[in-house]
Amino acid sequence: MSMQRFVLVLILLAGSLIGLKAQMQVRPGGKPIILGKDTICYRYRFAAADTLLYRIESRDSIIVPGFDPMEKWRIEGLRIVCDSVSSGPVYHLTLRIEAFRERQRRGTDSSERTSHPWMRRVMRLSIDSLGRRLSARIDDASRAMASPGGLFQALRLPIIDTSCGRQQQSWMSTDTIMVPENGIPAPEIRQQAFWRVGDLLDTLGRKASWIQYTLTGFGGVDVPDTSLNVTTVGSIAEYGRLVMDRGLEIPLSSSVIQQVRFRLQSGQSRNTEGRHHVTSTMSLLELRSPDPARRWRRASSEPVSTPPLKKKKSTRPRNR
Repeated sequence: MSMQRFVLVLILLAGSLIGLKAQMQVRPGGKPIILGKDTICYRYRFAAADTLLYRIESRDSIIVPGFDPMEKWRIEGLRIVCDSVSSGPVYHLTLRIEAFRERQRRGTDSSERTSHPWMRRVMRLSIDSLGRRLSARIDDASRAMASPGGLFQALRLPIIDTSCGRQQQSWMSTDTIMVPENGIPAPEIRQQAFWRVGDLLDTLGRKASWIQYTLTGFGGVDVPDTSLNVTTVGSIAEYGRLVMDRGLEIPLSSSVIQQVRFRLQSGQSRNTEGRHHVTSTMSLLELRSPDPARRWRRASSEPVSTPPLKKKKSTRPRNR
């Protein structure tokens, strides 16, 4: 082989290796992920003083043997504020429910309320760009209670765990977290999620991408009391889809279907078991920011009326 041909082979080989390196992303502590033209990246990115206003609509069905099933329709207004951003980056967020409306029915009884003890309780959360939690706490933990969605409701900012993947690529993530936004004392949840990369889409005039997950987990919380100790445990099965804005890198919307099998045990060895089924959607109404480039408001942000829980009588003749 002549020297010129040998040099040419080296140049071509070096070019191939550089191209291959550009298509690979090494996950810390894991195997390389081969990236390509169909690669989609997901991450959270907040700016200091960002204020995000979300509308959450949920339908609950709670079944406890021996009792009439309870059906609930909830609408919540969630405010997320980015107080500051530190190196990493780490986003220091404040979450609180500022609006609430609920209709519920059990048997022949129905009721409606527009407030909840959980309203305006301030939860402080520090996360990285993939949603991994560095700290989580609630300002006032003096009184035991649960959030409107229960002790084991889905995370509003799911832990994505991996930033980039090709379409239909998947990965597993395992986390043990405290969720003070769900109750006092804070429940502890150990969860395993199977993530799958979705696709690009345009929605609400924004360029977005979606990703989906299936999750299983176990959670528990002890509520000590001088007269009665109560322990609640739950097994969680959940499916969710998250739609991220590709420019702003914030959640535009999310949808969750969840089933929780729970058991409540008191100090007197009395057990109550049941199931809690939830279908929930979260939609961004407005992003307020000091940076004009990050400001966004949904065109149709008017409140949506809550449909009645009572079923209308059918005018169609019954089959005999």
